[in-house]
Amino acid sequence: IIASLFNQDNHIVHRPAFGDDDSFPDDAPKTRMTAKINRDAWTKIVPSYIHNNHRGLDVSITFQNATFGALEMVDRCFADNNIYLSAEQHRVVVHYLEQCFAIFQRVYETGSNSSFMNTKNDEQVRYTYQARIVSSRGAVGGKCPRWHVDHVPVRLLSALVGPGVCYIPHTSSSGDNALLNLDVLNASDDVDTNAANRAIMKARDVDSSNGGIKVKHAATGDVILLLGKSWESKVDDVEDSVTIQLKSCIHKSPIIAPFVGRVLLSVDVVVPAADCDCGGCS
Repeated sequence: IIASLFNQDNHIVHRPAFGDDDSFPDDAPKTRMTAKINRDAWTKIVPSYIHNNHRGLDVSITFQNATFGALEMVDRCFADNNIYLSAEQHRVVVHYLEQCFAIFQRVYETGSNSSFMNTKNDEQVRYTYQARIVSSRGAVGGKCPRWHVDHVPVRLLSALVGPGVCYIPHTSSSGDNALLNLDVLNASDDVDTNAANRAIMKARDVDSSNGGIKVKHAATGDVILLLGKSWESKVDDVEDSVTIQLKSCIHKSPIIAPFVGRVLLSVDVVVPAADCDCGGCS
């Protein structure tokens, strides 16, 4: 089921209703959303230019219903901070978040092979999800500048303002893994992030035609679902007698230039602390 969801890949890309279809990553499963992203509205929560290298809002909510979750998140980000939205802006930003939340719910619940309910101790319990929006200006907006994987089943990331996540597609036993030092991932104690990234990349060039590693850069508004360690699995293709090794998606925050604003949305499933050792990714 997971392999089918991800089309035997390590990520899924959804694009909002704007822009050019040709700008999709060539090798990514992709879907055009019906929702638009109103960047002008989200820019309202970015810190002002006088606050370079500064974080603004950091809002987290939990939800079980995508519509109610979207409404609460918008109220927490805007109304609670006395930030005005027109009726049309409010409609658009709620619709966009609602679709993001629903996409994540559908992928997680299908991947867990449990539809909308999980039976535990003979009781039906709805899954609970957590959404977080963080606004920033300057380099502080890149919380996770080191290449890493997440110890979760799947994570949704979307830059509502500013650059999106950097990620390496098609990380498989016969692909880019041969070019990466996977032992260093999430394990390096090097305080120099650039040195750690060079070690992970084995000092290879990125996106070069001479043995480089292909790195994708999500655009503003792209909704990226990244496969995490908890969902790494092997899938046997009986017809072709092929075993496919799905690997979690290696990714990092983009480099944020001075004074550049960013608003990042992340969505996770709420799991017991014992089942998750990831501190969160922005």
